[in-house]
Amino acid sequence: LERATAAGEVQYALKLSGVAATARGPETTEPLAALTSHPDKDLRQKAVANYGYRFERRGAPPEPLLKALRHKDPMTQFLAAEGLVLGRRAE
Repeated sequence: LERATAAGEVQYALKLSGVAATARGPETTEPLAALTSHPDKDLRQKAVANYGYRFERRGAPPEPLLKALRHKDPMTQFLAAEGLVLGRRAE
């Protein structure tokens, strides 16, 4: 995931972000969190939605979602809020 984004392979990173969300181990939490502020709109929104799943189901820290709440893109804000609500946070 990190290598795909570093190489500019946004479409490949989009595919990998779904797999990263459902991974059982903690190895994918940080790379997925980094994508929640990516400049590409589609990748960022997908990463926020997938990180919300990771927060809810895998106990990932809420900070990337809290940061995404302050993003200028309304859809990014919505997806972050949805992830927090599903993870039982009041923000």
